[in-house]
Amino acid sequence: MDISIELKRIVESKVHYLEIINNINSYLFNTDLVKYSAFYFFRGGKEFLVASIGKELLENSIKIEITKRDSSPLGYWIVNTELDGKILIDISRLMSEKIFFDEWEYSYSFTQNKGCEYFPCHKIKDENKFSCLFCYCPLYLIADCGGNFSLLPNGMKDCSNCLLPHKQESYQYIVNKLSFFHKN
Repeated sequence: MDISIELKRIVESKVHYLEIINNINSYLFNTDLVKYSAFYFFRGGKEFLVASIGKELLENSIKIEITKRDSSPLGYWIVNTELDGKILIDISRLMSEKIFFDEWEYSYSFTQNKGCEYFPCHKIKDENKFSCLFCYCPLYLIADCGGNFSLLPNGMKDCSNCLLPHKQESYQYIVNKLSFFHKN
């Protein structure tokens, strides 16, 4: 089996990024292609080991940068392997393009509960971008909430077409909107 094809298949799978990096580690280790593989991510000026497999051997290891889609540094991947490093660098680039890593950097504004029987509770294109942080929208009782709602005959909001509380970029909007109403 071609290593590159299998690693690309893993990266392009529609699962959470932690499962992807664990699957990469497992595949490489279980096929005896690496002696050690570890993913480290940065947060708050520190680095955190997120997933590793094998016995840490830093001699003959290569260090590969991992970035987010905007090319900002997210962390690095240390691999002790006989594989051509170019293959792993290409996989790292593919990871940056395909995987939604922003949850790691902004965990205060994004969370998912894929175990919920209603997940996702709205029709969406990419489940990895769906935030459950505001499962019940805190703006529901605000008439001018800014969301995509309609009114039912009884005057209640129908928010089934609204994704506002489920977008990571909406976190600050919601906090600001709630702060405004709290002050007044």
